Amino acid sequence: MIIISSNNSSAKMTLIIDGNYSEDIDSLTQEKADPNPLTEISKNIPTLYPNEQNAGLGSTHQVTIGLVKQNEAAAFEEIIRLIIFDNDFERAAQFIQMFIVDEEERFEIPKLTAAHTPWKLAELIRACGIVDQNKIFEILKISAASFADGIGMRIRNCGIKDQNMIFEILKISAFLGSDVTVEIIGGGLVDQNRIFELFKIAAAQDGLGISRFIANPLFCQGYGISDEKQFQILQISLGQIASQALESGDSYQLIEFVRDEIAPRQEKPFKLFAKACEMEINVETGDLLEAFSQLKEFIVQFGASDKVLSSLEVIFKKHTSLQQQKDLLWFGTWVMFHFGLQSSPLSDEEMIYLLNCILNAIDPHLRSLATNALIASYNNPEKMVVLKSLMGQVDHEDERLYLIVLFSSLAGIKPETTKKICDELPKAKYKDAKQMALVNELLCVLYKSSSLSIKEKELLLGLIFNGPEKGERESNPDFNTRLDVYRKNRQNWITAAHSLLYFGQERILQKVTNTKILVQKWELFMGKTFYIRDDLLDQFIPTFASSKRYPNGLLIYATRLQTLSDDLMPFLGKFVNAVLDGTYPEIRYSFTDNPHLEAVFSGNEELLKTWKTSLPIKIDGLESESYTIEETDDWEDLMLIGTEVDSSCIHILSDPVYNQALLAPLLDGKIRAMIAREKSSKKILGRVLMRFLPDEKNNRVLFADKPYTRKWVDANRMHKHLLEGCKQKAKRMAAPLTISAYRHLSAERYPYVLKSLGGPVPREAVDALDGVHTEYGIYTIPESYLLT
Repeated sequence: MIIISSNNSSAKMTLIIDGNYSEDIDSLTQEKADPNPLTEISKNIPTLYPNEQNAGLGSTHQVTIGLVKQNEAAAFEEIIRLIIFDNDFERAAQFIQMFIVDEEERFEIPKLTAAHTPWKLAELIRACGIVDQNKIFEILKISAASFADGIGMRIRNCGIKDQNMIFEILKISAFLGSDVTVEIIGGGLVDQNRIFELFKIAAAQDGLGISRFIANPLFCQGYGISDEKQFQILQISLGQIASQALESGDSYQLIEFVRDEIAPRQEKPFKLFAKACEMEINVETGDLLEAFSQLKEFIVQFGASDKVLSSLEVIFKKHTSLQQQKDLLWFGTWVMFHFGLQSSPLSDEEMIYLLNCILNAIDPHLRSLATNALIASYNNPEKMVVLKSLMGQVDHEDERLYLIVLFSSLAGIKPETTKKICDELPKAKYKDAKQMALVNELLCVLYKSSSLSIKEKELLLGLIFNGPEKGERESNPDFNTRLDVYRKNRQNWITAAHSLLYFGQERILQKVTNTKILVQKWELFMGKTFYIRDDLLDQFIPTFASSKRYPNGLLIYATRLQTLSDDLMPFLGKFVNAVLDGTYPEIRYSFTDNPHLEAVFSGNEELLKTWKTSLPIKIDGLESESYTIEETDDWEDLMLIGTEVDSSCIHILSDPVYNQALLAPLLDGKIRAMIAREKSSKKILGRVLMRFLPDEKNNRVLFADKPYTRKWVDANRMHKHLLEGCKQKAKRMAAPLTISAYRHLSAERYPYVLKSLGGPVPREAVDALDGVHTEYGIYTIPESYLLT
């Protein structure tokens, strides 16, 4: 999970509290599943004051020593406050000695604060007089789950000697990505078998880091890492790096790893990996036919039959887009990296339809999750039997259902429940990949959830997919009307369950007994998450969840954004509230929190009005095209400005490290868009982001950044039309038009540096500067070209 590798400790703790962990360790080590090291302690981690420092404290902020003497409960709460918020351990220790007599209450104090006080933990345990090793063990597990780094030294300082206890604590820190070499030494773990297990867990989190240690013979000798154990650790490392490369679409690190760590080794599996790496180079350089030929050679070594080979040929030719063909080759490489010379899905005739279904998924994130799930199935023989049995009951002509079968079998869902879900998704109604994507993601997050029991998952699915039955005397039109209402409502129920699961709110779902409560709980949670006013909640689903252009696009974006940082959610909430209450046009161009707009437009209301007003674009010959050229600042256009075109980093499905920059077009009024809108669907076929900027001489300039288009359009012709629209806007603004580098245009360099003076959101993507820029919209564009 992305957030596990985050440096945000509170984010880590939230996930642990909600128990939202998967079997990733076990699938990567290819061993029988062990209990997740975080599952047991999740119930012990405190949720006291979860959101803000003052939450739940009430009058105890004003507690005086006199009041404390009269009220032991108030003393207890004041001690917690002193530790968590004031970091006043000396005073807290005094209060403990003066007022807390009960031994169990003294145990509760470090338990409740262990997630907040890593470096004072030993001191606090001593102040509470705790000497029982089992109690200290429980406290340290909580501490490790919240602050993985440095846990080894905390183990030593707290006096834990038992090797079993040390190992269990270090398992948690290894799972969260700590430096196991440091923690093993600090914690005093000496058992070499347990050290080996820790390295396997760590390799599944940071393959590159661990492989560098494994490459050192002195290191391996010191820890008793034999050649066989090195091989196992490197296999896990390779799987993790390949997985990361697949998700990011960047194979550079993988290729370097294979060249440096794998290729020099002589064992046959490593030679195979090195060859697979050569195939990846062909993928990246665009020689896909050669790469596909290599893929077929590889899977023959796995025992692939002629039927498998011919089926893969069909899949490769069917997916004609460059990206889909790359994904097939990526998939093949990743599976080979993971399985080595063992049995592989690529050599299994029964898996062909599922492979095709995975490649058909429109969301690259979902493709990655499905690939992980497939690998996990192969590592669990019982679930593989269930998967293949269910696949045999699905019509091969209806491959869209195979991902549901895959995720539900891994989630432990009963076959009859899975079949009912499939029956409730008629092809005529659910042939749209976007609608199926949401159902698939719901089943996927249920599979990944370790907090919900199988029974609770079954109950939730039963609520959502419990379709109406036709009455004996009910007419077909009446029943079809009820059925349509149910299906429309079901989309909302799926959205509610899906987003609550994505936000780690299993506890809410555990209390849901009907769909009405489900939607109510969801609206309440989303209201808090997006900071939505109570009077606007009932408009949320009709506005955002029911979008015809991209249903639930905002929620999908939000679920990814929140994995990066909770600090970004208020910005998205500002956008949501403004759309719902009709103030979006005003807040987008407000000078509040936007020094750039204030500097450029202050005292010139007419110029600002001209900038805010969408100009009708007139281009000769455009009426014969399938699109119109328009200027826009419509909220839905801007939300999908990177999604309805290809290869944009601000696609709502992109890595949140990059697509967090979508907040800039949504909220920063210095940015507007010139778009090519498809006449039939009203979707965006091409776009250019325009920025109204001053140069270093304080001349006002309209800057047009890199154009993006959808595949299968005449890109050069569309670029020409988009730039013509930008020219007309520049003329209206009485400003020169400068552009980013357009290879098919010749233009003289603009003599001055352009400036952005600060905006309302933390990050903004500027293609002319090759990336995402921080400092709240403060940057310069040193090079641009004068078009008008």
